[in-house]
Amino acid sequence: MDEQLLPLLDLTPSRAASPTLRELTEQVRTRTHKELAALRELHDAAGLPAENPHQGMPMPGMVTPEQLTEAAATTGAAFDALVRSHLEAHLRQCLNLIGSLLKTGSPQQVVTVANTMKATAQYALEKMGTRHSGSP
Repeated sequence: MDEQLLPLLDLTPSRAASPTLRELTEQVRTRTHKELAALRELHDAAGLPAENPHQGMPMPGMVTPEQLTEAAATTGAAFDALVRSHLEAHLRQCLNLIGSLLKTGSPQQVVTVANTMKATAQYALEKMGTRHSGSP
C-alpha cells in the first residue's frame, strides 16, 4: 500500500494549494520511505518470495492507477481535496491492518515496525484534523 501512495505524495509539491498539506505530505513521504526500507528488511529476513502476491489487487485505502491519473490532472484546491481523501483512506486502512497485526503475537521486530507505522498514521490524521477511531 505504501508503494502505491508514494507517487501521489510525489505530486503534491507542484500541485497542492495548501502549504500545510505540502508540508504534511512531505513528512509522510519521508516516513513512508523509511518504513518501506524496514518492511523490506523484514521481508528479506523472513525469506519471503520476491513477487508481491497482492500486486494488481486494489484494496481499501490503496491509491489506484486511476486515482493517480486523476490527481495528476488536477491542481489547487481540487488536488488538495483528492490528496486529503486518498491519504485519509490510506492511513485509516493502515491503522486497521496494523491493529489486526498487533493482535497476532508477531515477532518483536515486526511489532516495532508496526508501531512506527501506527505512529505515522496517527500523527498524519491528527495533522489533517481528522479523528481516528479507536487505537489499533
